[in-house]
Amino acid sequence: MLADESPSSPTPHVYIKRVINGSVVKRVLPWMPSRTSAAEELRSLLQVVVVKNDSLEFCTWDTEKDPAVWQTVAEQFVFGQVKDVKVITVKVQQEPTPTRWEEQCWLVALSDSGFLSFVHLEHASNATGIRFTPMEQIALGDPGLDCDKLDHMLAVDPFSRAIAVASYRSGVRLWLLPSYQKPLLVSVEELCQCAEEGVVWLIEFLFPADDDASNISFILVKSVGGAVHVVVYHYRTKERELHRCNAQIIAHDTIPLSALGLSQVPGAFIITTDGAIHYGQVDVNFNWVQIVELPQPGERQASEQRLSTIASMTGTRSSPWPRSPSDRPETIYLATELGVLYRAQLIETAGGRSLSYTLLYDAQRRVSQISLVGIANGFEYLAVYGDMCDGEILRISSDEASNDFALMNWSPILDFALADVYRDGRDTMLLACGAKSHSTVREIRNGLIVDSYASVKETVIGEVDGIWSVRATEIEEQSIIITSFSVETKILRLADGVLEDVTDMAHACITDSATICAKMNIADRCIIQIAPHAVAVILWPENSCVSEWTRIAYWIPSVPGGITRGDVCGRSVILACGGGTILHLRTEAHAGGVSLVEIASKQLGTEVSSVHCSNATPGAVILGTYDGTIVMISILNTKPLDLIWQADLHDSFSAPRANAGEPQSEESLIPHSFVTIPGGVVLAGLRNGELAVYHFDKTLSNSRVPPSIFRVGVEPVTLVSSYDGECCLALSDQLCRISSSSAKVDDVSVLAVETAKVSHAAPLYAVGIMGFLTISKASMSFVAIGSQKNSQKVRTTCAVQHARRILCDSETRKLIVAGEKAGTGELSVVHPVTGKCYMTLTCDPGEKIRALAEWQVKPTKRYVCVGTHNYRSATGIGGRVLVYNLKAYERKGEERREDLKRVVTYKMKLLGEVTLDSGVNAMESFLGSYLLAVAGNVFYQLKIDAGTRKLVIRTHLSMRWTIQSLSTFGTRACLGGGKEGCIIYTYDVARKTWEFYKSERINRAVADCLMIDEQTCISVDKSGGLVGHTTGDPSTLERILDSLFAYNFGEIVTRLRLGNLSSRVRPSSSGSSLTVRSWRDVDPLVPSLYPPVPLILYATSLLGSVYAIVKLSSPFGSKLGVVQDVLRQKMKPILGGDWSRFRNQSTAQRCGAIDGELMAWFLKLGENEELEIVKEVEKAMGEPISVEDVQKWIRDVETACW
Repeated sequence: MLADESPSSPTPHVYIKRVINGSVVKRVLPWMPSRTSAAEELRSLLQVVVVKNDSLEFCTWDTEKDPAVWQTVAEQFVFGQVKDVKVITVKVQQEPTPTRWEEQCWLVALSDSGFLSFVHLEHASNATGIRFTPMEQIALGDPGLDCDKLDHMLAVDPFSRAIAVASYRSGVRLWLLPSYQKPLLVSVEELCQCAEEGVVWLIEFLFPADDDASNISFILVKSVGGAVHVVVYHYRTKERELHRCNAQIIAHDTIPLSALGLSQVPGAFIITTDGAIHYGQVDVNFNWVQIVELPQPGERQASEQRLSTIASMTGTRSSPWPRSPSDRPETIYLATELGVLYRAQLIETAGGRSLSYTLLYDAQRRVSQISLVGIANGFEYLAVYGDMCDGEILRISSDEASNDFALMNWSPILDFALADVYRDGRDTMLLACGAKSHSTVREIRNGLIVDSYASVKETVIGEVDGIWSVRATEIEEQSIIITSFSVETKILRLADGVLEDVTDMAHACITDSATICAKMNIADRCIIQIAPHAVAVILWPENSCVSEWTRIAYWIPSVPGGITRGDVCGRSVILACGGGTILHLRTEAHAGGVSLVEIASKQLGTEVSSVHCSNATPGAVILGTYDGTIVMISILNTKPLDLIWQADLHDSFSAPRANAGEPQSEESLIPHSFVTIPGGVVLAGLRNGELAVYHFDKTLSNSRVPPSIFRVGVEPVTLVSSYDGECCLALSDQLCRISSSSAKVDDVSVLAVETAKVSHAAPLYAVGIMGFLTISKASMSFVAIGSQKNSQKVRTTCAVQHARRILCDSETRKLIVAGEKAGTGELSVVHPVTGKCYMTLTCDPGEKIRALAEWQVKPTKRYVCVGTHNYRSATGIGGRVLVYNLKAYERKGEERREDLKRVVTYKMKLLGEVTLDSGVNAMESFLGSYLLAVAGNVFYQLKIDAGTRKLVIRTHLSMRWTIQSLSTFGTRACLGGGKEGCIIYTYDVARKTWEFYKSERINRAVADCLMIDEQTCISVDKSGGLVGHTTGDPSTLERILDSLFAYNFGEIVTRLRLGNLSSRVRPSSSGSSLTVRSWRDVDPLVPSLYPPVPLILYATSLLGSVYAIVKLSSPFGSKLGVVQDVLRQKMKPILGGDWSRFRNQSTAQRCGAIDGELMAWFLKLGENEELEIVKEVEKAMGEPISVEDVQKWIRDVETACW
């Protein structure tokens, strides 16, 4: 059951958080860099505010790097639907100096809250970073989405003197802005309200003359009876009078698209409609307006391209950035609806003013908005984007435009699947998204940010055994890369971003054999290189090249077997030789130069598998042996090679673990590598792909046992410490980043990194960046691993026209994608990673696929089922259910070659089909022997007849409403439709009949439903509502489902799936989480190398958002519920309104749902605000609570779900 174990347990809690914001961009606004000290690192970057349907994002863009780096610095949910946003500049009084004024950027926004909101981007000095802060709100009307009354258009005067707001049928309202603002107050005076007949489409302010700051004018474009009118309003600030010019008709039976005031010609403007471009000029006395039609760019085609948006570079003097010189000729950018971009110049001709056009770019996508976002390095940067396709930022030069950065838009999401396609123990989300020709299959794989600064692919890497980077000082302009191969060592030099092979010049280095270890002794400017037969000390003189290096010491071991393992820490060299002999050497200076002196030796009696020493464990070295033992010994002069601590891995792994699958072999419990990180944490990478975490006290004499065990992969784990030693990388099947803030077990974080498999890595400090040098797929790259998760790492797998449904086949691990081509459905088998299409099946003409399902006939046998619409048969138009067997095979007659990869193809054999009276909306496998399908208002039970081996209808049930969704668990089936919400039927296995069990009995249009177990179902409706139900007491006569929780997303959510996208690697021996519960238990019959993770419920919306619905334990959920109640009372949304109105829930319904967007708000508060909230939480809970406690509660849940 959803509630915890006992039926009498408290009300269950679920935590609902949007982990990926919607991808539909409404506005991209340029932002002026702040002059505050907290934003010092951002001043050199282009800054923009990205406005989406219900969120604001502050982003930076580094154009100096190639490729340019786009980073989301802050994003906040606004708890409402944004209608329009503009940027204004204000002069704000600075405290404590009253005479000091600073020019700042503010946002002015309209939303469905009924408020006109002023928002400032605050650069906090504490750990909260950057956040949007509401400054002032003006009530405009009642909240809601009444299209006639809701103010949805916003215009700002070029010099931020006035603001105009318009609705479709309620006219225009005008406000004046004062020249100077007090620190936290905007004093806005409402001037007037202008009532207009007809439908208002556009509003735009005009530029005044340079010496006329007392006049404010704007145009209003409306339609009355099919005619498009232009009305000019003029306000004289001195007389405080508003004048209206007579309306001018410019066109009939057309739609106005955009308007722009021209800065070069005061009182001039341009209006575009879906059929023409119009130029207007208001006379100096504002008595009349003259409007003429201008020629359009390009030749007129039979299917006329409609102009969608127009923007001007010099017209952006009203925006804080970019600021172009006022004497520069007027430049106008125009984009057609099909994505053709033009630059235009306003010119004088014999017939008057006109436009000259230059073709710049063909985006080949449907464009709805363009905006100038910045000027840098002599280029203009233009954002081009649409509602249902990818956008891009173009770099505009004098004669061309080039794509500099992609604004990915994966909306609408029509279907998605969750599957472990990379076999790394975590799911990948695969989306069928986009519209029409922009439809694609996209992949979301959660992980940390990886910024690549340089990549060398032409260098022949080959089979590398190890890689090290050495650097004489932090200010050294070059780094030396020592790369070890099986029989040789190469010396590479990295300087100014160029990698050069200098092996022939490095005469002092050992290059004729492999290298075991190479590190820098910065104090003596020496490189210590360990090879199997010797140890060399190479002097790196200051400001010298590689050819000037000298070998100042050379040591050859006297013990048999040579050197097998080794490590360097400062002047100490630790060697492991054949037979288990440990040697401690030290470099010492004397009159004759430098020599390597043997300090001590020790016989372990077993071969050593790994050696590690570092400054994090001073005076100690850690050894791993082939018999599964970890030994820590002293390298202090007072206690040479004395034993400090020892642990046997077989004892640590003797207890049964949560991910018990195949038993661990003793040979696999061998330490492969070690790393120490701050807080007394020792990490041991094992050869079986696991990670053991030991915690020591300050004396390094005691370890808290048993260790925490993490499953990283199945290959040996190689640990690589970062340059500053604060974290490390774990290299196995996948790449993980490990860090720890203290000695607490819970504070050791193991997060997966979204990148290709890395075979070798070394810390590297270059161009002021602490990163890693990695080798992956025969290429060498310099990358930096971010500390924050990349929540929008979306990659396009392949393009499928009109992709509508997607299924991941459990047997072949391939994607089955249903799309359309020329109005006919197609079924494609696609590789989930490479996007390769193996085969395509085409439906009958006009037939379209609307449902995909996997029919698990037996534990080892499954069929692929396809449901269609618009199938034309002899009896009429209906649908079909087709059952296929997808198999991989090799073509017969082709000779196999050992040196080539096996060529595998796929085919789908049709096993059966059945024709139904209506189109199929959903299908589900049921009890192995049956396939359930819903078509129209009929619920079908299908099976394969044992005698004829044909697909037949066993039984069917008719409903009073159209069934949209279907889900099963055990012997119960949940149907979702329009009249009764969710309805549950039970199947009597003995009598083989269906019986009505319970229903919701609410007129709710269910879009998707999911049976969690036989007592719990969760559904989403087409109004954005999420409802959790339980069947309750089975003995009661009441046939209505009980409500567990309710929630409103604020947007239409259409799909629900179970899985886990979290990038956090969970401990294998941790057992169940104290905070997060799994929606379903893991099948114990399915072996897995990875520890079980809680199943999270994920939901996707049409706007591209991804939500996580997490089940919480009752005590923990109750705590978060108290915090949520306090936040509701103390905090207000950025754009006005209140939380409960947006979520559209009553007090009784809210008790079970924790609003993750509201809880995340706490992490963005300042210190004083946090303390105020925590004090109220303490009063409500009756126990002491700290700010750190609340922060940890929230972060624990968010880490579990994402």
